[in-house]
Amino acid sequence: MRQAEQDPSEPERPLDIIAADDMRVQRYLMRAFLSSAGHRIRTANDGRTAFRMAVQSPPDLLITDLEMPGGGGFDLIYAIRNSCDERLCRISIIVCSSRSEIYTLNTALDYGANSFVTKPVHRNELYLAINNLRSLGTRDMG
Repeated sequence: MRQAEQDPSEPERPLDIIAADDMRVQRYLMRAFLSSAGHRIRTANDGRTAFRMAVQSPPDLLITDLEMPGGGGFDLIYAIRNSCDERLCRISIIVCSSRSEIYTLNTALDYGANSFVTKPVHRNELYLAINNLRSLGTRDMG
């Protein structure tokens, strides 16, 4: 059900989220922020691991860093968006990166990301990005 159609007294369903980042502290923050909001979160320390997790059990949302050893965020976004698996193609993607120049933002969006937040990530900025995707009915998050 899209947010616009949802009964206001009915809470939004929790999302299943994969967060990929090579920095342990970033994974910890993502887990803390998102689980406190009621979401189910799985973490990966590189893009290849995140992709394997998504293939095994596709999430509603993928949050990824761009620069990670063992498969970066651009490779991960490309693999998700060009997968033959329809379930993967519907995953909403937020990039969370310290690289904030316009070229990087445009490249991430061109690859198929739906939103972009910069590090250090702030809880409210992350919630806003998620809620914006939900309000747009992006992929399976509505």
